[in-house]
Amino acid sequence: MIRAIVFLSAVAAVAVAAWVPIGPDGGNVMALAIAPSQPTTLFSVLYANDTVLPVYCTTDAGAAWLRVGGVSRVAAVVVDPFDPMTVYSLDGGNSVGHSTDAGATWQFGVVPFSASAIGCDPFVSGRVYVAGAYYDSIGIPAFGVSTDHGATWNAQPVVDDTGSIYVLDVSAVDSGTIFLGGEYGQVFVSTDAGATWESRSSGFSHDDIVLALSASHGDPGIVCAGSVYGMFRTTDAGANWVQISGPQFVMSIDFSPVDPAKAYAYGYDTAEACFATTDAGVTWLPMARITPSARFGGLTADPGLGDGVWCPTAAGVRQSTDRGGSWNSRNTGIYSADISTISVPRWSREHIYLEVAGVGVYKSLDAGSTWEKCTDFLSCGNICGIGLTQGPGGDRLYALEGAG
Repeated sequence: MIRAIVFLSAVAAVAVAAWVPIGPDGGNVMALAIAPSQPTTLFSVLYANDTVLPVYCTTDAGAAWLRVGGVSRVAAVVVDPFDPMTVYSLDGGNSVGHSTDAGATWQFGVVPFSASAIGCDPFVSGRVYVAGAYYDSIGIPAFGVSTDHGATWNAQPVVDDTGSIYVLDVSAVDSGTIFLGGEYGQVFVSTDAGATWESRSSGFSHDDIVLALSASHGDPGIVCAGSVYGMFRTTDAGANWVQISGPQFVMSIDFSPVDPAKAYAYGYDTAEACFATTDAGVTWLPMARITPSARFGGLTADPGLGDGVWCPTAAGVRQSTDRGGSWNSRNTGIYSADISTISVPRWSREHIYLEVAGVGVYKSLDAGSTWEKCTDFLSCGNICGIGLTQGPGGDRLYALEGAG
């Protein structure tokens, strides 16, 4: 039985008790993807303490989400650039999922290596790329291509050397151009859809790890890369890389498909933060802090809005329409919050207090119609119980923390 991940309200009936979800909306979003051809369509995969992870879809830019299906594991999700209802997923191993009905049902293909990155060709329908590593005693950079929507794969080592590939980006300007990044500061570029590869790592240290790559949608030579040691930029498609001022330990970069001058990055500076550029990656400025923090590799530029950016978090989906100046929740209909404890005072059936694991305590004073996150007061982690008494100014809360 699936562990309770959403608070349910019993509706009285003579013979049958019906259950109605009342929230709070949201949950731990593990992966988020936007349809390039229909920017109001998004897919999200939520964590669940079960063998099936729920897949949600929205067709109105997050105004309402609907659970459409489920997958067993997920490391990444992308949407086909030609069909907004076709979705691909990686499971973190050698399985590549393919759904043609918006995530309701899935077919799976197998690649002969561990795949950690996936991308679709924006010029050729049905052509999909994955990258990762062959693992024996060491890792060898690996690449695979499918021309039938992931049903079958052709795979080969990228180079006869050690290392793993962690990130893949497909140029939206030059057909057949693909960028790979990974261990030992390695960057590889192919201009023939992966048939041959060239090492273009000048500027990176052998001790570095490339964790993010994004190519400009306007200038074919401009690419930004994020690594353990910071932000790098090239203007000649990777022939030469220059480290620039910006966040450290960069885990996510995405150029806007609408405005080539804008891009978004997630990394660590003095604190973990999101950054934006309006000059094609020359300078980066911090955006408003997201609470809770972005998921690993989280930021995705909106393909329909130049100042739009989306972010998965442990408390649901966040959207900004002002280039990260402010963030709004877009969780309506997502019922996957992991609730660890809940209390209702005996003097008021309208008041509900609960904790969303890893996020904080929420309250509703109208029987779940609306929810508000309480001021953070925990220092030792999640709580396992909430006690309530009546106080002169309202309800008084007592929290039992797992650490005492």
